[in-house]
Amino acid sequence: AGIDPDLDAQVEFGAFQKLGDPTTRRQVV
Repeated sequence: AGIDPDLDAQVEFGAFQKLGDPTTRRQVV
């Protein structure tokens, strides 16, 4: 357990979610 790329993706996902941009959020997925 440490700095996982999945965790980084989750942080970015949360940032996009904060923006409230469903289009950008879909691109991340």
